[in-house]
Amino acid sequence: MSSPASNDIQRLKLVLGDMNPDRPFYTDPQYQEFINMSGTWRKAAVVAANAIAAKFSMAVDASTGSVSKSYGALAENFRALAAQLKKDLKRPAGGTSVFVSGTSNVASSDPYVYGESEAAGPYDDDRI
Repeated sequence: MSSPASNDIQRLKLVLGDMNPDRPFYTDPQYQEFINMSGTWRKAAVVAANAIAAKFSMAVDASTGSVSKSYGALAENFRALAAQLKKDLKRPAGGTSVFVSGTSNVASSDPYVYGESEAAGPYDDDRI
């Protein structure tokens, strides 16, 4: 059976799309450090997505014949992912609220809301 820490690392990797064991963005101990710094794996996902964007920002775009690699585009995609993950942190766990004609109805469960309780941490403000 997996430990809770191992599960958090796997969740973090899944959300970030880090599914290639031969070329991971970060090692498991590095992902664990993101979780330790952030307090939860969901907050760590925002920090890690921004860190991955920073890594790709430093790489030079390259092309050979008809094949090209746009690291700048990858960096922008990870920045957008970080922004979406940060936005998702502000949603209530278990579902989203829909307001129609002034009434609030609970919508079906959102796959991007993970249902864990979030305590205030160092990454709760808008500086992430």
